[in-house]
Amino acid sequence: MSDLKVAISSPIDDNLYSLLVSQLCIDEEGVSVCGIISLKVFSIKRIRSEYKRLGHSLFVKIMNRLSTNIYKKNSTAQEKHLLISKVGLSEKSIKDISNKYKIPYLKVDNPNNHDAVKFLKNQNPDLILSIGSNIIRKQFLEIPTIGVLNVHMGILPEYRGIGVTEWPIIENRVHDIGLGITLHFMDSGVDPG
Repeated sequence: MSDLKVAISSPIDDNLYSLLVSQLCIDEEGVSVCGIISLKVFSIKRIRSEYKRLGHSLFVKIMNRLSTNIYKKNSTAQEKHLLISKVGLSEKSIKDISNKYKIPYLKVDNPNNHDAVKFLKNQNPDLILSIGSNIIRKQFLEIPTIGVLNVHMGILPEYRGIGVTEWPIIENRVHDIGLGITLHFMDSGVDPG
């Protein structure tokens, strides 16, 4: 039986979650990472798209990103460091991982653009792991033979979009619905569950 061919779509080149998932896939017997795409952080096209999606909260997101360093000396950073060590992750970017393991890599403005779709089609994946990204369009979703898996940081379908961990708290629904994440196959709807 041949390996499961997996492609990875990462929101940014140094996203810790993407790095860990990539390394775990590389290390998993029976899985072959056939390609990785990553979004450009500061392209005009991406900033416009994110502003359209997030509005003024985009600026808060940028400021938080600029002020956060996963290697700061605090308990959260120490926990992340332990996880990094446990997984055996030594690379600090998706590009470094792709270079080390000779995995085809492409940096794009948007995962739905022509270059990204063409690149992924050429890799012929069975499965794409979408790790935090733009809204994925039909042409992207149709590439893999199995589908596109996404982790949504809230409980679907009740909490779609952004602010999904905050809204159950704000609405005082933590006791009846809880906080959680959803692993789901993506379709043309937005966070359908």
